[in-house]
Amino acid sequence: RDLAQGATKVDGTGLRRRKKKKKKKGGENGEGGAAAEADNDDKALAKIAKTLEGEEGDEASKSSSSGGLGEDDDPFNDEIINKTKQLASAFGLSSEQFEKAVTDAKEQYKTGEVPQDDSGVLTFWANSIILTFLFGGLAWAINHDYNGAFTKWFIQMFPNEAGTLGLIGSD
Repeated sequence: RDLAQGATKVDGTGLRRRKKKKKKKGGENGEGGAAAEADNDDKALAKIAKTLEGEEGDEASKSSSSGGLGEDDDPFNDEIINKTKQLASAFGLSSEQFEKAVTDAKEQYKTGEVPQDDSGVLTFWANSIILTFLFGGLAWAINHDYNGAFTKWFIQMFPNEAGTLGLIGSD
């Protein structure tokens, strides 16, 4: 099996195209068929990419020309609210909880502000405590199993701190 046959090519459009072994159709100097097909593939991919870029540009111009979101773009229309309410009931949310969530979401959508999450501080401290205990356990295990190897390393690397901690005798 030819290695190039299974390879993929990423072109400037960001699309991947699988290379296939192509049969040459009689052309000038034995070329033509495969090269022409490859050129056609590249042109088709470029055309698709331009079309996609144009659609994105059209959507951006639609929303900017209308001064924001249109009625179709409203994330809080009745259809979406009803579907979301069905999902909320499937997850066991009460109607009061759902209404509060929708009200909060609408307020956040209008103001653009998102409430701060304070759980990051708690997570930071929990992770710090866990890592401290893990490194402490590692130091204890090395010290216990290898006749004070960690203490000897600590004294060699940090003599002033070892003296402060009383690990070395003062002469």
